[in-house]
Amino acid sequence: REAGKTMIIVSHNKEMIQRLCNRALFLHKGRVMYLGDVQKALDLYHTGFVSEALRSEDPQQGPSISGKEIYITQVEMLDGNGRPCNIFQAGDRAIVRIHFAVDRPVKNPMFYSRIRRGYQVLHSATTARAGLQQQYKAGERGVAEVHYEALPLLDGEYNVNVGIKRDQFSPVTYDSIDGAVHFQMVSHLKLGGGLVYLPHQWEFYRGLALMDPVEKSVVSEGTGA
Repeated sequence: REAGKTMIIVSHNKEMIQRLCNRALFLHKGRVMYLGDVQKALDLYHTGFVSEALRSEDPQQGPSISGKEIYITQVEMLDGNGRPCNIFQAGDRAIVRIHFAVDRPVKNPMFYSRIRRGYQVLHSATTARAGLQQQYKAGERGVAEVHYEALPLLDGEYNVNVGIKRDQFSPVTYDSIDGAVHFQMVSHLKLGGGLVYLPHQWEFYRGLALMDPVEKSVVSEGTGA
């Protein structure tokens, strides 16, 4: 900047963008979704509040009605207390909130939420597996939430796919958003490495066999604290 030069950075690394950039451009499938303040662009990208704008050809016009019986208007990632959040620690509670609207009557649609690391699905939750059934009338709007009592995930960037299908076995999908929300997990080194946290501890025994009545000592623990 001091030399009067302009540098363009294309990245998904929010820390680098915050450190180096004073303006940000958010693109979706080649379309400009936002240009301006860096933090606002990152919030739109990571929290999924832009999802309603993705429904229309003109982001200023609101969601388009494309003939779908039921469609998603917005997706939020929240902490266990219902506050917007995209950074969690291993073991934290989390909520994925799906806002939707109904154009025509729908009987027992199946909502789903899939937590992914890249393209690998780590967990899939559906209303069908939970035995939940609902009927909706044309013109209704609603919210579906999946509550995760604990996120047993270790350091890394994760994303959530959400969607609405006709039923558990039908190939018909009313609506879906890949990477609707993104979030980051942070964890202590002692919890282990990899993708998931498994409660564990190391033990050493002094003796020739584990059945010997000898003293044992716990030398390290992996806890969710």
